[in-house]
Order: sequence, then structure tokens, then C-alpha cells
Amino acid sequence: MVIDTMVFAYALLRVEDKYEQAIAALETAEQIIVPDSLFAELGNVVWQWVQFQHLALQTGLEVLKDAQALVDKVVPSPRIRDLALELAVQASHPF
Repeated sequence: MVIDTMVFAYALLRVEDKYEQAIAALETAEQIIVPDSLFAELGNVVWQWVQFQHLALQTGLEVLKDAQALVDKVVPSPRIRDLALELAVQASHPF
């Protein structure tokens, strides 16, 4: 299963009203596959929490390590770029 960055963020940052659904998605996935961009995207989300939500830097670093531990496979972004655009257009959902 390909998991969106925000699912990781909601689960690992324990975002109220989103946490349970995010954890359920992660727990039901047999295999978690992500594009390599996940770690940069998640890093930006964690940075925002450190800056604006008063999350401790050490906790932010742990969140990034926890995310990496959940991932079974990382796929280079250029390899999935075209398919991702096709799916986004079909689903009327952002790339």
C-alpha cells in the first residue's frame, strides 16, 4: 500500500481527530511503499510542528526515525512520476 505523507504525520504526531484513522491505515497495510520524497515532505511537516506547535526537536527526530522504521520499500520518485500523474488526473486528486 502506498501511504501518503500526512497519514504518517497524523499517526506519528498523534493529531487529534485524525490519529485513529491514520493508525488504522498503517496497521492494515501488508507492506508500506513510499516515494523517496516522503522523508523530505515529512521533515517539513515535523519542522512546522517544532516551529509552531512547540514539539521538541528530539521528539521530531524520533518521529522521522519512527516513520523510516514503518516503511518496507522506498521507490525513486522519477520511477513513479508518470503513473502518479495519471492516477491523480483520473481521481481528480492532487499529484
